[in-house]
This record gives sequence, C-alpha cells and structure tokens, in this order.
Amino acid sequence: MGLDNGRRFVVVFVVAKQHHPDLPSCKLSGLATRGAFLSVHYDGACGPVNPGGVASYGFVVRDRDGKLIHSGYGYVGEGPKMSNNVAEYAAVIAALEYLLDNRLQNHEVKMYGDSNLTVEQMSGRWKIGDGLYREFAVRASVLRSQFERISFHWIPREQNEEADSLSQICQTAPLSRCGVLRD
Repeated sequence: MGLDNGRRFVVVFVVAKQHHPDLPSCKLSGLATRGAFLSVHYDGACGPVNPGGVASYGFVVRDRDGKLIHSGYGYVGEGPKMSNNVAEYAAVIAALEYLLDNRLQNHEVKMYGDSNLTVEQMSGRWKIGDGLYREFAVRASVLRSQFERISFHWIPREQNEEADSLSQICQTAPLSRCGVLRD
C-alpha cells in the first residue's frame, strides 16, 4: 500500500448515522467562528489476531459543549500487514481528513486516544519507528502539520468507549457497511 503521494491516499467516510439511526444528526453549523474548540476521540482495532487480523477504525468529533459533529468508522485491511497500530493511525488519518475536508483546521483540535504510541509520536515526543504502521504514521504527521492548533492526549480505554465501539463495527460487518481505507 503506497502512501508516498499524499493525495493518492483516499479515505471513504461512512457517517455512523447511516447505519445507526438512533445517533443524533451530525452538524457543522455554529462552527464557522474561528477558534471553536473540537474534541476528537479515535480508536483502532485489529482482530481476531494482532498483527495479521482485520484492521478497522472509528472516530467521534464533538464541539466544545459535547455536541456530536460527526462519527465515522471504516475498514483498513486484512492480513499480515495489518496491526492495531496501523488501525489506530488509520483512525487518526480518517479524523484529520474529515476535519480538513470540512475546513476545520483553523480551530483548536484536541485528539484523544488510548494508544500511547500515536499520542507520543503525533506530539513529537517519540520518533516514528519502522513498524507496520510507519506509512500510516508518516501520512498522519503530514496531515497534522496542516492544523494551526492541535494536540494529542492519552486517555484510558474506559474513556474512549464510543470510538472503540465504532472501531469494532467493521470487525464483523459486511464490507458494504464500512468505509474502506485505500490508496
């Protein structure tokens, strides 16, 4: 999977509302003012084995008041090149692509995840290693650089249940229900 050209990497988003009608509508209204605060919870999964299983992701974007702006989830791939770290980075990429596509890069963005690796690397405290996730981490770093004010924060898994639940959907759902991460 080559990610060397930033625009070749396409993320197809699936709005969770399409498959979960009980979720509130996703809205961008009220965010036009510069300086609005957004929180993003993200998570990735790889199962039933890691590495080598099915990799999928989920993310949730909320405004300052906790109001749902967007939920997304998708399928990354399956097999020996997939891992939980690949899935975590796919979640970061999908969330950042969503924010960029909606011109939200000028807002303060706080990214919350239960992956210490993604938090430390995207915060610049750890170098990106040579693992299966490397291409995804480099792509996430390029996207991150397009934001004026973005920070990454580690949270316990118990505080990331919504993104975790979304990341689990494509572990068992037919691919027709899932956005597909592809190059």
